[in-house]
Amino acid sequence: MVTNDNTFPFDGHRFQIPPGPKRRSYAKAKVDVWQHLDGQLEVRYQGQSLVTFMPTDKWPVRVEKFSPAAGQEAPEKEPEHQPKRMQPKERKPYKPADNHPWRKS
Repeated sequence: MVTNDNTFPFDGHRFQIPPGPKRRSYAKAKVDVWQHLDGQLEVRYQGQSLVTFMPTDKWPVRVEKFSPAAGQEAPEKEPEHQPKRMQPKERKPYKPADNHPWRKS
């Protein structure tokens, strides 16, 4: 979601979208951010590319957490022995005394 100042947050940074040929501002618009394998970011609105940001360094793209494809999961580990949990003590409901102010009517 683009904020009122025509910026959007991504990975802890704020990126500004320049005015486009069809719109001056994309405030409150929902945009798609595509991160390519070479590290560049492409901002798209309704399928049209608005701007591309090039990476400042030539390091490999940082890979975040991912889940393996179907059929490539790691083998399941046997469950480890876990100690028994103590059962909580049974609680008795609180009963006010006979001379409690709420009992006087």
